[in-house]
Amino acid sequence: MIKSTLIIFVLFLTTTVYAAPSGKDLHDSKCLSCHSTRVYTRSDRKTTSFAMLSQRVKMCARGAAKVSWSDKQVNSVTDYLNSRFYKF
Repeated sequence: MIKSTLIIFVLFLTTTVYAAPSGKDLHDSKCLSCHSTRVYTRSDRKTTSFAMLSQRVKMCARGAAKVSWSDKQVNSVTDYLNSRFYKF
């Protein structure tokens, strides 16, 4: 019983320590190095749908941010931006 509890505890710690960065963390570490959040709230913003937002995140990741985000990371950043700013 003690051994199995110890194993579960170690697995929990490993998962917690190596958890993937959140969409906000990814955004803040890469996107904010090029622009402020004002681009998301300006009245003449170019992004008008969730699909367009996802494409914009992919384009910026490959372009200006120069990162190789997985689809999961792109989705995480897109979800963060949508929930915080766009609300599509």
